[in-house]
Amino acid sequence: MLFLVVGIHCGSYLALMFFAIGNIRQWFLPLLGIGCVAIFSYCYVLYHGDGWTKIVPENLISFDFEIYSEVHVLIASSFLLSIFLWSVWPYVQQIQNKRVSQRPAYRVVIALALVSLLPIIFTASKNGGELYFFTFPLAIIVTYFIESAKDTYFKEALLWSVLILPVIIHIL
Repeated sequence: MLFLVVGIHCGSYLALMFFAIGNIRQWFLPLLGIGCVAIFSYCYVLYHGDGWTKIVPENLISFDFEIYSEVHVLIASSFLLSIFLWSVWPYVQQIQNKRVSQRPAYRVVIALALVSLLPIIFTASKNGGELYFFTFPLAIIVTYFIESAKDTYFKEALLWSVLILPVIIHIL
């Protein structure tokens, strides 16, 4: 939950950095969001009286990647990473071909993809669910790749593999 809040606010500051540099008032909106989360957390602690252990766990960071050696998580993570690496290159190359007003949106998506990798690295209790943070920027990048690809057989194979992969993982 902590990474979700931090990730959303990092993404909002990245978007502000690219789109609203001149408007100083908008730089305070993410801080207001963090303040609201802090106030609600404090109210929760006061109401339940059990301390901060449910809000902020003791082990915030862990570099134990043992869960990623299991077959079902390994297949899913390697498939997502390979699709990302395959489709991010044309996405980055097309940034230069876009109008100057559209380039910040493309850069925000790339920055959010990099920020979404942080929960995978730093989460204390890894269970494979950290990959969901990576799916939103990945969906934007892969959608652009599928729309710009010329070969229809490749597009069909990619989409069918995305549909069949969860069934294969469930069987394993």
